[in-house]
Amino acid sequence: MDDYRTKITALEREIEENEAAIDKGYGSIGEQLHRKHDQLLSGKQFKELQEELKNLSREIDASSKEVSRIQSIQKRQEENREKSTAAHEEIKQLQKEAAGLYEDIGRAAFAVYKENPFIDQTFVDIFSDLVRNQEDLAEIENDLARFESELAEKSFLDKMVAKGKVALLRNRQAAKENNVPRLLRKAGEEVCNTNFVHVVDNEELTKSVEPYTDLNAKIEKVEKRITAISSDQDELAGELEQMCGNKKPGRRISELEQAIESYRDSLGVTYGELGRTFVSQLKKDAEIPADIQPIVEKNKKLDRENNNKSRHIDRLNAAIQIQRLTRDISDMQGRIESLEEQIQHSQSRIAELQNMMDQADKEKKQLEKTRGAVEKL
Repeated sequence: MDDYRTKITALEREIEENEAAIDKGYGSIGEQLHRKHDQLLSGKQFKELQEELKNLSREIDASSKEVSRIQSIQKRQEENREKSTAAHEEIKQLQKEAAGLYEDIGRAAFAVYKENPFIDQTFVDIFSDLVRNQEDLAEIENDLARFESELAEKSFLDKMVAKGKVALLRNRQAAKENNVPRLLRKAGEEVCNTNFVHVVDNEELTKSVEPYTDLNAKIEKVEKRITAISSDQDELAGELEQMCGNKKPGRRISELEQAIESYRDSLGVTYGELGRTFVSQLKKDAEIPADIQPIVEKNKKLDRENNNKSRHIDRLNAAIQIQRLTRDISDMQGRIESLEEQIQHSQSRIAELQNMMDQADKEKKQLEKTRGAVEKL
């Protein structure tokens, strides 16, 4: 019996595989008819199925385009982020190069400022720290010259005190001199951020500022690129929001892909229904398109195989039932034989009891004769 059940399981699996192949075949027939041979499809039922196929195809196309557009937007956004990062890095580099020019510009501007004492007072603050530092240096130099000239005339103890003051002054002098590059850079930056160069109209100063002007023009050009990128990002974000609503793009894509899969499943079912309907309505000698004929023949062959396999399964099930009934009959026969033995034993016992009852009755009658009438006792 187990062997029969194993065979039935194998046959059922083969039938299931054939059914899947048959469904696929009808789907292929339906698709070929819809795409290439719609002139063979007439009647209300076919028209309804074709309309449903068109609607499903439109839904798949629209959803696929939406997925592609969302993915395209995401790709552009990532590219824009990379471009923006690169542009900001480029600006940092250009600004660094520009900052390296501030000291020379400050030096040239300060020289022009010193040569033009009647320059616009609005620019005084630009150079005030440099002027103050220069004055401090001049004062220190004067003090140094005075102390050093007096050393020869002083006593030993006074010389030691004076030398200490000279050392202190030289330290202050070094600190002030070290301040000059920083102050020149500060002045140069402020000059670049005002119209000082234009106002003084000095050829040497204008020439020294030209490299900075070129760098600044490059920075402005890059900033325009960043603005354009930002504008594009805003437009893309707006379009993405319109397409996705409050959902994240990844979730929206997942929903669309699930919808596409569902539409495709429905498309396959409808193609299959179209194919089955067409084949079922074919007349015996009807001419079938060459690209469909092999599929129709293959499906017929698979149908025949499945019918044979189903009949084989019926025979195997019958064999299983025969085995079961044979066991049941054998069991019932055994029970009958057991009951017959019980009946035979009961009949023997009945005969024995009957004989005992007859003997008792005979003895009873003899005793009654001996006793006589009861009332005479």
